[in-house]
Amino acid sequence: MMVFPGPFLSIFTRDPQLLGEAAPWLQILAMTLFGMSLGMVFSQCLNTAGETLLPMIVVVSSNWLIQQPLAIMLSGARSNWEVLGQTVHLPTLAHWDEFGICWAIVIAQVTRPLTYFPYLKWGPWLKKQVL
Repeated sequence: MMVFPGPFLSIFTRDPQLLGEAAPWLQILAMTLFGMSLGMVFSQCLNTAGETLLPMIVVVSSNWLIQQPLAIMLSGARSNWEVLGQTVHLPTLAHWDEFGICWAIVIAQVTRPLTYFPYLKWGPWLKKQVL
């Protein structure tokens, strides 16, 4: 999918304009597969061991503290964010339009296994007991 996105996408549409927009999206998002798969494996290891709080915190924080703000800042769509009725001003880092959203997803997915790995090596989850 990363090397030849056109043939894969043509299964779903033949519209050349849509294929032109979708091919770079697919190539960028294909980079998330490694980070996403490692994050899912680490998360399920911890969940199965009874350590459910950390995976929840990592997923929620990577979505709301990394992915969403970065999508706004990288797309250049707007410079503020409404949180619980309060306006949070975010700087514009780039004007990548829809590709800023793609890169925000990539960055958020890659940070998940980077967050889990030190905790997995540290080992307190190994002492959890499931009754």
